[in-house]
Amino acid sequence: MSQRTLLQAESEQVYKDEVRLAFGHTVVGRVVTTDATTTTLLSIPLLASRTFLVEVRVVARRTGGAAGATDDGAVYVLVGGYTMVGGVATAISGTTPASLFSDEDQAGWVATLDVSGTTVRVRVTGTANNNVTWVGKASVMEVNQ
Repeated sequence: MSQRTLLQAESEQVYKDEVRLAFGHTVVGRVVTTDATTTTLLSIPLLASRTFLVEVRVVARRTGGAAGATDDGAVYVLVGGYTMVGGVATAISGTTPASLFSDEDQAGWVATLDVSGTTVRVRVTGTANNNVTWVGKASVMEVNQ
């Protein structure tokens, strides 16, 4: 095997090892709220024997209703670290996921992260008499070894 071919083979093996050890994927979704009921925008299932970093961006826009103003909107950036403990999705060290940034025209609008069983959820809440379209994108990175 030539020196060049040997280096290529070693490089390919390192790449394969890195891919095997750290995976990433994206979850996107859209939902409409018409009142102050909390609704799931995204669901991110977690697997056992892994650690996860979940970074979420949410954009909201009022699209109708009797309350608020025509151009009302909101943006959020959320982040949380998770692992599976006894078959249940758990925030690392029991901490509450962070809201890195939030800005909304209506104070009652909210985007948060929570867990339910083996799933991390992105939950959104609008306000009464507002039709709000929510769009979310979660970047998920995980490591299993």
